[in-house]
Amino acid sequence: MQKKGNKKKETKIKEKSIFIKWIHNTFLIAAFLFILALIVRLAYYYSNKKLSDGNYSILGIPFSDAQMWEMIGSNLSEGKGLSISYRPFYSMFLSFFYTWFGPSLGVAKTLNMMANALTVSFVYMIGEKCFNKIIGFIAALTILFSAEMLYYNLLTMTEIVGLFFLVMSIYFIIIGIERKSGLLLFISGLIFAGIPTMLLFAP
Repeated sequence: MQKKGNKKKETKIKEKSIFIKWIHNTFLIAAFLFILALIVRLAYYYSNKKLSDGNYSILGIPFSDAQMWEMIGSNLSEGKGLSISYRPFYSMFLSFFYTWFGPSLGVAKTLNMMANALTVSFVYMIGEKCFNKIIGFIAALTILFSAEMLYYNLLTMTEIVGLFFLVMSIYFIIIGIERKSGLLLFISGLIFAGIPTMLLFAP
């Protein structure tokens, strides 16, 4: 009886130690948040396939600026060239995947959802690095369940992918400073100054 009791205690201790290790593993938590964020975004997508907002989407079809970004991405993937230089990176980003999977709103929206789910993970890791795990987790959950984020995932607009690259570059700048890596800082600086500017801030 004592042996059985000891085995049960040992099993419980092992289970607790595994849970504690999991809690302390930044990348496991980041992966969990990514999966959760992706599930939430997919659920929102399937329940709002025919989104109409009167500005950028009519019955799920891009309109206005959203239509322009998607059309340029399609043209690039078909070899028709870049027809506009105004914040071109999002269209270039779309065209890369359109070349492999074909021009499709489903592809564009899936890319948005993937990028935004990764943003949630990077927000957690930034919060954990700069403050602590609790603050990082709360910040990540704020992005994860943000109604505005869920809405913008369904639009072929620059904001979601631009935010992803911006947050990712901030994370790698923090890591570069921590590790005193000039190369990492240089690369993250290029990303920070280049890609988000071409997505979000260029006039």
